[in-house]
Amino acid sequence: MSIEDDLSAGLLSYRPMPPQKQFHNSTVPIRCLFAGNSAGKSWALTAESALELLTGRRKGHLPVHGWVL
Repeated sequence: MSIEDDLSAGLLSYRPMPPQKQFHNSTVPIRCLFAGNSAGKSWALTAESALELLTGRRKGHLPVHGWVL
């Protein structure tokens, strides 16, 4: 299985936890997701980025910029 297959399978099975849902549903133009180790920050930001790129869901907002530290 390629990395692309792994990523698409992961995104299709992504089910956000409550803090991630709150992040995804926020309507403010600048959002931050702070959480501890293994809390799903990378998956949440990957899903958010993919959704934005594929659907333009947040049209009218500033361009998407993200940092994953």
